[in-house]
This record gives sequence, structure tokens and C-alpha cells, in this order.
Amino acid sequence: MPCQGPSDHECRSADERAKRARLLNYLLAALGKPENKASKEAAANPWSKYFEAQTHLCALLKSMTQQQIDAVVYNPRVKDARDLADFWEKHQEEDRIREEREASTARFEQIRASALSKLTAQERSALGLK
Repeated sequence: MPCQGPSDHECRSADERAKRARLLNYLLAALGKPENKASKEAAANPWSKYFEAQTHLCALLKSMTQQQIDAVVYNPRVKDARDLADFWEKHQEEDRIREEREASTARFEQIRASALSKLTAQERSALGLK
């Protein structure tokens, strides 16, 4: 399932929205990829246009090799890299928690379905179940 942390649209802080867009611009430049006009605009004025920098950041970071991450994200000499490392580590933790919650819900639903499949229609009716 795709990332579902607080999106840029849900983020109430203009500074946080601008920071995500700035980090995306840094990452694109560090990887030698073409700049994203919408992210440049969002970094300059985060309320000017809805732009989901977090989604782009996550997808781009997940596509990178460990060597690229070490060189670009964990570069202690570049402030944007340090900020990006903080973002990425927090985002990965949020994803891990979400995935655990989804797995737990799926296990519960599987157990529930298994238990319900053992009941007759009459037993389900007596319990007020469909």
C-alpha cells in the first residue's frame, strides 16, 4: 500500500510544505534529474498550488540504491541532506507502524472470517450476525 503519512495537503504548516518541496528539489538536483517546476513553485510559495512533494520524495527515495542514499541522503556536509535524512527516517518509521497496523487488521479479519465460516445460518442469526 502506498505511503499514507500526513500528506502535504493535510499539513497545516506552510513551512513544512515548503521544506518538503525544497528537499525534493535538492534530491532531484543531487541525482542529476530534471527539476520539477511544480516543486520549485511549492518551495517558493507552498500555498500557491497543491503539490504532493511527500509522495514524490518517498517514491524517489525508494527507487535509490543504498550507495546513492549514503552519498546523497546521509551527506553530513549538506544541510538539505541532513534534513532529508531526518525526513526519510521519520517517514520509514511511520510506514513501518502503518504496515504493522494493516497486518494486524488483516490477521483479525482472517480469524473473524474463519470463525464466522464455522457458524450455521441459524447460529449467525441468533448472534445477530448476517
